[in-house]
Amino acid sequence: MSALTRKATSLATAMCRDAFGNYKAGQDVRSMGFLAAAIKLLDEVKECEDAKSDFRAEAALQAAMNAALESTDKLQAFDDAYMEVGAKRFEELGLSSDGVLAETTAEDLGAA
Repeated sequence: MSALTRKATSLATAMCRDAFGNYKAGQDVRSMGFLAAAIKLLDEVKECEDAKSDFRAEAALQAAMNAALESTDKLQAFDDAYMEVGAKRFEELGLSSDGVLAETTAEDLGAA
């Protein structure tokens, strides 16, 4: 895996984590936006890998990374009003964020 594809897959993983966290917080539209961006980016990673480091494919992958970041920057703002409902729904579904999301506390953030 090239440094560029590693960077792209790391970005896609981060976007999937954002999607997961947004879903957990009841932000369905944001969640789907992050997933869509990650899927498009991963498809471009496959194209780049299949092209065996062709400079055009690498340029397309870089453009796809930029497009993914731009598209997620344009998502609707995080709405705190959905958090309680989202957290309850997440719990009722029996889902776990273990190994997916880093759990932080107020102490971790220096708010203690």
